[in-house]
Amino acid sequence: MAVYPDIALEVPAQEPEKFVQRFETVVSRYGGGRELRKQKLLFPLYDVTLRYQKITTGQAALLWQFHRERKGAFEEFSYYRFQEQAYASEYVGVGNGEQTIWNAPARQALSVEVHFDGTRLTDGADYAYEPGAGVDGADRIVFAAAPAAGGYITMSFYGRLKIRCRFAEDVLDFETWYGRLVDSGVKLRGLPNA
Repeated sequence: MAVYPDIALEVPAQEPEKFVQRFETVVSRYGGGRELRKQKLLFPLYDVTLRYQKITTGQAALLWQFHRERKGAFEEFSYYRFQEQAYASEYVGVGNGEQTIWNAPARQALSVEVHFDGTRLTDGADYAYEPGAGVDGADRIVFAAAPAAGGYITMSFYGRLKIRCRFAEDVLDFETWYGRLVDSGVKLRGLPNA
């Protein structure tokens, strides 16, 4: 999977990014004001809007080419947040009783805690944490024994969050692309971690 270019580290961003969590709750309304709610996701998905204060046409062309190579909204990619910060209980995956190697939702994370169904695991005994050894430069978790089927693997850490996403828009000419990078922003639609 491709990785969104780290141009934000070179070009100051305005916000630098608008970061929104999404849960996708289904709400049914009934007479008398009653509601029935169903949670579609146990863990949030993250949408991002990127805007740059000062970007050259060459840098914008690099990002536009990345959009083109992804075929607009068709192909997913990895996006790493610009800022390092603390994250708690980020979704890694669901155990299947066979898989021992998992990509972490982070890059070069510090203060890592891995949990299985809410129970904190011991680094060095239950798992090994390998910075930068995963797909797309993500960190990797290698379990001593495969996590049981159906259990949730989560991770708390300090670092840059990895978001699996796609472009929200499919059709953009270069002038519109450049204008959005500077003014309203280019939107990335978050997807569940694979």
